[in-house]
Amino acid sequence: MGRKIIVSLIGLLIISLLIPSISLATYSNHDKENPADFTRCPDPGGTKVASYDEGWHWIVGESDLRWGSDNVYDIGEQRYVQCYCPTDDLEGIQTNWMPTSLVSDEKQEKLINKGWILVDGADFGLPNIQYLAKNSKFICKPKTDNNCHDWDIKNYPKPQSVNKLLKKLDFKIDKILN
Repeated sequence: MGRKIIVSLIGLLIISLLIPSISLATYSNHDKENPADFTRCPDPGGTKVASYDEGWHWIVGESDLRWGSDNVYDIGEQRYVQCYCPTDDLEGIQTNWMPTSLVSDEKQEKLINKGWILVDGADFGLPNIQYLAKNSKFICKPKTDNNCHDWDIKNYPKPQSVNKLLKKLDFKIDKILN
């Protein structure tokens, strides 16, 4: 009877020592298998590696250049998030940049079928390696004047309506201040 208890306790001890390593292995494999998970603009975190308040910008997958602001963030493992905002609209374009080396050929094919585009990083000012890139929309923070704070707008109406609202607010603020 005492021997069975000792064997059972040893078995439980071995299992309890293995469970953390199994869960850590699962987590790290998940992390490497899902490098397509990106943080969101306008503030994706990471290290800002490029910032242009105004200028012409090339958006991956588009043939024409766009005028506006552009910020690029290094979020680790040679992955980048580009946040482009036009000067006349609140709807921006986020481009996620993922090196092909982070995913298998099979996973690359699946991502390409989901709209990712295969490009050379050097063509866009990134390291000279192959990337998968994908665009999505996000809400830009409106530009402010007179040292006002940026707004964090979520679920906004169409940009034309927001512009009208901002003009009304500017008018009311001017009336109050004058």
